[in-house]
Amino acid sequence: GVINSVASTIIQVNTAEKIRFTSAGNVGVGTSSPACAINASFKVLEVSSSAGSAVRCTDTASSTNIEISAGSGSTYIWNGTNTLMNFGTNNISRMTIAAAGEVTLAGDLHFSGANPEESGRRLLQRRSM
Repeated sequence: GVINSVASTIIQVNTAEKIRFTSAGNVGVGTSSPACAINASFKVLEVSSSAGSAVRCTDTASSTNIEISAGSGSTYIWNGTNTLMNFGTNNISRMTIAAAGEVTLAGDLHFSGANPEESGRRLLQRRSM
């Protein structure tokens, strides 16, 4: 059934809460209090489970998908198909991971930490092996 209140709209199956829509615009699956700790103006889809959780987006025309998941003490971003992944800002691709694993960066690569020059040297040494 559906329960409407001033604070939330709740969808239940056999009296067990399954989805909650808050008056703030957040959506929760498996949680009775979906919230965003980063910024109160963000709208969040929160999926919670003690056995692990995931959100998957699929393009049914090409069968490509991406999954963001957490479980067993680790977090993952998975490309579920043998295709490239693009990461971008300002609607421009900044990094691409090809299906075979090659990484292409658009722009400069910067290292931070106690000795950024040494970090860069080690990376280049591994690449030339």
